[in-house]
Amino acid sequence: MHTHDLEGAQEAEARLVALRADAKAAGEDAFATYIEIDRLILAGWIAQARERTDGAVALIREAAEVEDSVEKHPVTPGPLLPPCEALGDLLLELGRPAKALAAYEASDQVWPGRFNTLLGAARAAEAAGDDDAAQAWFAELVEVAEDSDRAAVPPCRRAAVPPCPRGGGGTLSRWSVRPLVLDLRTFPRAAWEDRARNNAAGHPARP
Repeated sequence: MHTHDLEGAQEAEARLVALRADAKAAGEDAFATYIEIDRLILAGWIAQARERTDGAVALIREAAEVEDSVEKHPVTPGPLLPPCEALGDLLLELGRPAKALAAYEASDQVWPGRFNTLLGAARAAEAAGDDDAAQAWFAELVEVAEDSDRAAVPPCRRAAVPPCPRGGGGTLSRWSVRPLVLDLRTFPRAAWEDRARNNAAGHPARP
């Protein structure tokens, strides 16, 4: 939906509905659940594009609740986009930075060290007027993405204080900053299988 292609997004949602049905018919309940999470996120952004704000928030929040209800095994696939991160993105876009920050914090607990989550949290904290929290999030992002050539990184370095891990910190995986490449018009099984292979090899596979 970030391409503003509403028609393409609707086609992608229909494709996900079909894939979910196929997964259920094949007895792959976990795949079906994660497909539904992706569909709910997409449906939320479609609703937002149609200026149905309350519906958009409700749909993406539902995606987060579904993910929270699933017991995640470390070598099984998950949704292609963390729903709490998507919720944070939407809430920040709607001018609700404090709620957005809470969503990003929840996402970071499940999917630690994601570039987009850390950047969203920093921006949300900044917009909410919590300068100390914003600096800490910016610092964590810079530490995680120190070798990244993304355009967003230099401004983050200027906004960051010296790294000071929140809550005692720990070493964050470089694998967690890989950019999300998502085409919802194609069958997402390949992305899930790639994640499962990386997890099995000892590399946390975060988009």
